[in-house]
Amino acid sequence: MRALILHCAGAIVLFACSLVVEPSPFAQGLSLSEKAQSSIVYIYFDVTDDKTGAKSKVQGTGFIVSKTGYVLTASHLFRDWRKQSNVEKIKNEIKGTLRDKPGFVTESPLVLQIINSGDADAEDVALLKLPRLQQDYSSAPICLDTSSPKVGDTFTAFGFPQDQNFQPVRGSLGTQHAAGGRWAAEAAFTYGMSGGPTYNTRGHVIGLIKGGLPNTEAVRWITPIQHAANILRQAGFSDDCKSSPDIKTALVGKYQVVLGPGGGCGGGAPNSRPKQPAFIDNNNGSLIATNECGNTSPVEVVDGRHGVWWNQIIDFIVDDRNITITITERRSGGNSWEKIK
Repeated sequence: MRALILHCAGAIVLFACSLVVEPSPFAQGLSLSEKAQSSIVYIYFDVTDDKTGAKSKVQGTGFIVSKTGYVLTASHLFRDWRKQSNVEKIKNEIKGTLRDKPGFVTESPLVLQIINSGDADAEDVALLKLPRLQQDYSSAPICLDTSSPKVGDTFTAFGFPQDQNFQPVRGSLGTQHAAGGRWAAEAAFTYGMSGGPTYNTRGHVIGLIKGGLPNTEAVRWITPIQHAANILRQAGFSDDCKSSPDIKTALVGKYQVVLGPGGGCGGGAPNSRPKQPAFIDNNNGSLIATNECGNTSPVEVVDGRHGVWWNQIIDFIVDDRNITITITERRSGGNSWEKIK
């Protein structure tokens, strides 16, 4: 049986509270570019030539794949960086800015840690880690359904072409018989976009920008997101193509409420467990949540990773390996619901 935990904000009435972090863009009707920009990372660093001591700048694109700050990008970006001495690696930190390049955002650059540098000559995907912040990172919606992309499908890629600011680049898929099992694509990818995400028309990331055929202007390559499956599991990502039906089914049941610092709707003490359980029921296909005080709210599953109840946005985190589901309202602390098996 699946275990399920719900974390939510406590107030006089359970869940009736305001968010303290920016709500998920996927529940706000934003454009694809706005959604993609919320999880994009501008990556840059220096590489020192071991013979001359000269420094050269490397710049690429990545995107956040988990709310804890894991970033997916192209492994070939770090081919020369890995050849440096350990001393030079420490000096030449890998840095990144969120949403856009320096000069277009007010936040200071963040230092990225390499978790898995991957193999630039094989799958060409690498996993980096942003520092832990007080609030969650916005992550890109990922779909590992291998049957999704088809020849001729249109897509939109995002990155920082020629070290410019955040830009969308549209294109269409060709054959999936390019070198390394990659997609050929008709698109104007260029330097600086390597590692950036490509989105299908449904708003899912289906691949990473790889590069292109030499001496051509439009024949480019896309690394299918399936090439990153093992690294993504290391990051604890959620597969949008699989999670919605599982979550909706798993939500139904009886819950033990654990009160947060604000106490509960019935006046319970912080960190206590009210005797009255809470429930989520399926009423003719519609999910209805009932808290320990008898207050009810519809539960809307927006997509495979997001929902809404009591006018509050919630995030779904699915871990199929551990057979657990966590549903979190985007606010630190507060009450939680634990599903009773």
